Amino acid sequence: MNRKIKDIGMLCFLCVLLCGCRDTIKKQSSDWREDKIAVSESYGSDWSSTAAENEKYIFYLTQDGTIMRFDKEKQQKKRVIRIERQEDDPFTSLGVTEDKLYYLTENVLYQSDFDGRDRKIICSGEDIKNPPDDCVSWIYAVYIENNDIYLMLQGNVIGRLDKDKREINVITATEDVNSESCFYKGGLFYRNKYGFTIYRQDLQTLKTQVVRGQELSQKDSEISERCRQIFMIGDQLYYICDQEGEKAKLYQYSENGEDEVKFEDDIPGDILQGIVTDSLQKIYVYYYSDSDNTCRLRSIDLDTGKTEEEGVLNNFDCEGLVIDGNYLYVSRDNRNVYSVLHLK
Repeated sequence: MNRKIKDIGMLCFLCVLLCGCRDTIKKQSSDWREDKIAVSESYGSDWSSTAAENEKYIFYLTQDGTIMRFDKEKQQKKRVIRIERQEDDPFTSLGVTEDKLYYLTENVLYQSDFDGRDRKIICSGEDIKNPPDDCVSWIYAVYIENNDIYLMLQGNVIGRLDKDKREINVITATEDVNSESCFYKGGLFYRNKYGFTIYRQDLQTLKTQVVRGQELSQKDSEISERCRQIFMIGDQLYYICDQEGEKAKLYQYSENGEDEVKFEDDIPGDILQGIVTDSLQKIYVYYYSDSDNTCRLRSIDLDTGKTEEEGVLNNFDCEGLVIDGNYLYVSRDNRNVYSVLHLK
């Protein structure tokens, strides 16, 4: 009898323990979108920002300087790294590969595992070896492709890290390289700001050539046809071209020169603007409604051409990025943290 009572007591204890564990797990599961994600200077989808993701995790930087990790499958958050960050430093940013976390803060690039362990310094602004005369030794953003690390420096200068020597060597220094520069099939692509010109710099030879349009200078700015934006979705390169009085067109770049029109804007002169992309062949564009002048977001599926209304962007100030089916943007209510709109 006493044995039976003990067994029943033990069983009750285990039930309470298991229920407590479930409650603990439930409490630890949390919505990452509720955190105050710090706003970073935007350098396009290829470059680091204050939020980044791979197939398993989302990493993001909170306003108080904590790097958080969100497990997509388990729906759990974890504090990974606490960094000392100046509140007005807009260049703290994150990059993530399949097995490493990179974070840039105070002009130093660090690497760690996904738990924040095995931290080490990869490089710093002091490692820039051949900067142009008007370029200070400061790193603004990082882009990681395979085993190569590229760095955005002052004045739209791009450097590449020599890991063996721990030196940052400048590979591109032209005013046309900007936040929309894209890495595509062994080349760095960028556009001329004054007209329809797209350049490709070979990342091995560092030679540059015009691949679309013609060489232009600022005095040719009266030319009506322009390349407005260049960006990547997955492993494909796209660009937007518009001409005065005509609809803006979005093209998919092809190495054989036969670029495909993927979308035309509805209204002549209504420029596709502020494009943010995801990995699902969709682009997201903000616009202001004619009826009530509210700022709204629409998505465009480049496979089908279908457009869809995604929702209102409250007190919209500027676009940000798409993370795990959510549109992060800057609101006038608080320009220091991202507002979040869940996408349909």
